[in-house]
Amino acid sequence: MTCSRTYAEEAGIHLRDKPSPLYQRLVLSMLLSTRICAGIAVATARELFAAGWYTPRRMADSTWQQRVDALGRGGYARYDEKHGNSAG
Repeated sequence: MTCSRTYAEEAGIHLRDKPSPLYQRLVLSMLLSTRICAGIAVATARELFAAGWYTPRRMADSTWQQRVDALGRGGYARYDEKHGNSAG
């Protein structure tokens, strides 16, 4: 019997007893809990980590627009962005 890959494996997270992969799993779990399909959540997590934001400090050091752009590359779009409304 062959087991399929986990979402964490698909997102490129290699679990070790270190803060970075634990934070990455937290980010992935938050994305998976939103109203998007799992594939988009995994792709979005990969984009965030590819941008170098695999720790809370690195994420905090990014700009809002950088994060929005990475989320968009992963396929995640906020409701107001999908419908052309300007929220801010």
